[in-house]
Amino acid sequence: MPHVSLDTAAGPVDMQFFIATPADNDAQRIDPSRPTVLLIHSVFIGAEIFVEQFTDPALRQCNLVAPMLRAHGTTRGPPLEESYTHQAIAEDVALFMRALQLPACHVVGLAIGANVAMELAVTHPDLVASLTLCSPLALEEPEGNIQARKEIINYWEDAFRSQIPDVPLIQDALYGSEQMTFSNRYSDVHSVRAVTKSSIDYASSNWAPEPEKLMNASVSVNRWHTARPRSGSAAWRTFFGQIRQPMQIIHFDDDVPYPLPVREEIINEFRAAGKEVPMQQVQGTCYGVLVSASDVNPLIYQFVASHSSPSLPPAAPPSGGAALGTPFDTRLAESFPIGEALDALDFDDV
Repeated sequence: MPHVSLDTAAGPVDMQFFIATPADNDAQRIDPSRPTVLLIHSVFIGAEIFVEQFTDPALRQCNLVAPMLRAHGTTRGPPLEESYTHQAIAEDVALFMRALQLPACHVVGLAIGANVAMELAVTHPDLVASLTLCSPLALEEPEGNIQARKEIINYWEDAFRSQIPDVPLIQDALYGSEQMTFSNRYSDVHSVRAVTKSSIDYASSNWAPEPEKLMNASVSVNRWHTARPRSGSAAWRTFFGQIRQPMQIIHFDDDVPYPLPVREEIINEFRAAGKEVPMQQVQGTCYGVLVSASDVNPLIYQFVASHSSPSLPPAAPPSGGAALGTPFDTRLAESFPIGEALDALDFDDV
């Protein structure tokens, strides 16, 4: 997979990325004649979380671009520090976009990626054409979520205290993570198994066993979720008032860490800032871009199409033909081949 070298505030970063164009499932550069959709992932499962967007025929009328954030995939850079949160991540994404000479993009962010997308829209408005915010974080992280993620990281760190990793503790950490991202309702979905296995393999080298890599895990799981660049209604309203791009929010009705009242609070603060932001409700979990793609993809496409110039045509009905290929296919097939028993996913190779 391609990488691009970035000179970030923390030091040199070699960022992995994925591109698909209308004509190329695994491209090195975009087609400048087509709109570009930038997809920003959240924690643990990296850019592969968007595999179902990359297979969608309507969205593939656009360029789709997905970077791997630091401490994910094969992106390489300095160990994460406690101060590396949403604003700093947005600066790295801006560097990435400028390095690839991307035009203003229709940005789709998932969970932490949604909050990063908003920071990007305010600090680098020339890079953002529109925002689709899937599962944005609460304005203030609920205490229950904080404690749950601390428990997950405690399991993970304890698993690597000896030379031989403690597999049951790793399983406990991953089970807790899956509860928050997929609500454990979709454990038997092949795509969930594949991206989870791929992410476990990445985490085994990015998040362990050295102390600085364990810090990568702690910062990603804890700080990225709990830290906020601002607090209080007045500060959030001022920030929301600075976002000039068209926006939509997608809420998943089985989002365990961020239920509907969380999204309603965000909508109310946008309204207080003088902005009416539409919220689409979809059945699914926090990481619903994967498990509810058949509902999510038309919402993304319609929004992108309505804010593109020249405008894109309406999405054609499903043809029933073969799915489009993606830059993730080889790795996901190797991680969890189709036909492999669902109970075959274990963590002995971590």
